[in-house]
Amino acid sequence: HGAASLTGRGPAWDRACVPAATVPKQLPRTAHSAFALFTGEMGVEKEKRETSIMMDEEEFNRSIEPILPKKDKVRPAPTRDPHDINSHLKVGFEDVIGEPSTSHSFDKVWIGSHAVFELVKYGLYRLLTALLAVPLAFVAGILFAVLSSIHIWIVMPLVKSCMMALPSVQFVWRSVVDMFITPVFRSMAKCLSAVNVQVLHQ
Repeated sequence: HGAASLTGRGPAWDRACVPAATVPKQLPRTAHSAFALFTGEMGVEKEKRETSIMMDEEEFNRSIEPILPKKDKVRPAPTRDPHDINSHLKVGFEDVIGEPSTSHSFDKVWIGSHAVFELVKYGLYRLLTALLAVPLAFVAGILFAVLSSIHIWIVMPLVKSCMMALPSVQFVWRSVVDMFITPVFRSMAKCLSAVNVQVLHQ
């Protein structure tokens, strides 16, 4: 009790603030117990909890995707008729030739006919398009370019001009009808309304 205090609050407070490793072993057992109670080291058990991470297969694949080498994705062929303007040309062998149940040819003949039909159709179409596709595309491009130019620069300006002039023509025509034609027909109607026709049977 007569020793000087390091913190100015008394020896007991100084002992409480000193770490457990710095407490001298010469202290009585009661002092060690009090110090352990104060610092929370007595009766405290450290529990180690294992942490498990639950991850879906898709999340796992996405997480390791930057690590894995990227494979080249096969792109589907572009649709050449997105608006189905030639859907009626989807004709197969079964759409052209069909044998009823009472009239069957030999199986090999049927299979061969089917194969020849598809082969000739496919090969001849490829051949004709190879010869005619580019020239016909050139002609079609010229035709539609001319039609587009005529429609844009001639037809639509004329139509727009007529639509702009029609209200004025309608107003003038209505005025002419009201001033000249309507009175004449009203007079004729009043004159003819007094005529009575009688049919005599002899």
